[in-house]
Amino acid sequence: MLRHLDLEYPDNARLTDSLLSRVFRKHIEAELESRLKLDIIAIFKEFDPLTEYSGTVLLPDRDVKHYYE
Repeated sequence: MLRHLDLEYPDNARLTDSLLSRVFRKHIEAELESRLKLDIIAIFKEFDPLTEYSGTVLLPDRDVKHYYE
């Protein structure tokens, strides 16, 4: 959808992508804190509209193995 929007309205497509990323970050952080009891410092998310690949990196407050000891 963003790829099609980008063809006609590139500025709106970038804004929409940015807003969706912010919403996604809030939801994934809440789920990880709620379900896994992880404290997340930052979430980095990137999306390539040409390939439609997306990647997410989570930065917890400490080494993940701490949570599973």
